[in-house]
Amino acid sequence: MKLLFLVILLNSLLFAQENTIIREFDLEKSIYYAQLNRKEILLVKSDIELAKERINEASSYIYPKIDLIFNYSQLNTNNYMVLPLSFSSIFLPKEFYKYYFTRLSLWQYIYSGGIYSSNLDLAKSNLEKTQTQLIVVNNNVEFEVKKDFYTLLSLQNKKEIYEIIISSINLIKIDEHTIDSNLVKIKNIKFNIEDKYKLLIQEYKQSQLKFLNTLGLELNTLFKINGKLEPKINEYDINKLLVWAFVYRPEPKQIQLQERIDSLGIKLSIASRYPTVSLGANYEFTGEEISFIKPNWNATLNFNLPIFDGWASWSRIRQKNIQVQQNKLQRKDIEDIIRLEVRKAYNDYISSIDRVKDYKDKVLNFEGLFDSIDKKDILFLITWYDSYLDFKIKYIDAILNNIISFSSLEHAVGKSLD
Repeated sequence: MKLLFLVILLNSLLFAQENTIIREFDLEKSIYYAQLNRKEILLVKSDIELAKERINEASSYIYPKIDLIFNYSQLNTNNYMVLPLSFSSIFLPKEFYKYYFTRLSLWQYIYSGGIYSSNLDLAKSNLEKTQTQLIVVNNNVEFEVKKDFYTLLSLQNKKEIYEIIISSINLIKIDEHTIDSNLVKIKNIKFNIEDKYKLLIQEYKQSQLKFLNTLGLELNTLFKINGKLEPKINEYDINKLLVWAFVYRPEPKQIQLQERIDSLGIKLSIASRYPTVSLGANYEFTGEEISFIKPNWNATLNFNLPIFDGWASWSRIRQKNIQVQQNKLQRKDIEDIIRLEVRKAYNDYISSIDRVKDYKDKVLNFEGLFDSIDKKDILFLITWYDSYLDFKIKYIDAILNNIISFSSLEHAVGKSLD
């Protein structure tokens, strides 16, 4: 009984130890897990596999279509019979009681006005478009991960500075027996700091959940993040950034691929009005017994010329031409959006650099005042801690805004700027 109890206790301890494993995430690992787990990325990857299979299907036109039919029938009739269409409409002579039929058929298009080659090009263009869409989705997910990662990291840094300030204030000896206006102000400052800290903890927990959801992980995962909240202070030429955006952003290429797809659609619509040439051959054995002594065979060259379809093909051509014009307008719209996104992100980034420098100077100036403070003046000392905390929090916010604006600029340009 004691042995059983020890085994159960040991298993419980091991299970508890497994559940308390804390995972560590840096930015690179966070992006990796998001790209591995996010549903929108998995859907586009499945679309890529689907597009590859459509290429295989479109490529099958170069091979002949070969069928083998074997049929055995028993007859009880004085007339000729024809089997239903589902049995290949085989003709059964009345002279036989039982009848065997074997046929090997071959069918191959020789000329189709470019329909099959255009279908293959269309399938390949759709694959390229889907692969480009994967780049778009990956970029969006990476940008989202960066925002959530650095937001959580900034809250973690704020949490640490709050804990340092609260701990430092708690070390100050305050004479609470002397009730005066200074004591009221001191308690009010302490209460406000502790209240803000509680709100920060709640925000930190919510940010942890959002981070896990962005990575596509279970929301009960225990983790910690590793990274440095360092500002990005670089200089860039806006004109060069605009050029890079049109080179590296996948959206313009998507529009170009869509224009190619529409052009192929026009080509397919025109090809439906062209004649088609096909070749067929049959080799068959028939009779009351299975015998290959007297085979029948035929070879057929077929020519089909469409003459009139109620102007349906002309209507399809006009539809495709309208779609081409629509995509040209959409391409112009995409170009304008890219220019706007790059310029807005650039302006935000330049503004964020100035804020980082301003708050860094304020924090350094406040830190320099600490040694000259009269430590016996409790109210002034605690007021200094409160002001220093406020500037430090704003400095962290400025760094976060700078990093996010830098990531936004990278996202607008479509490439890494580090």
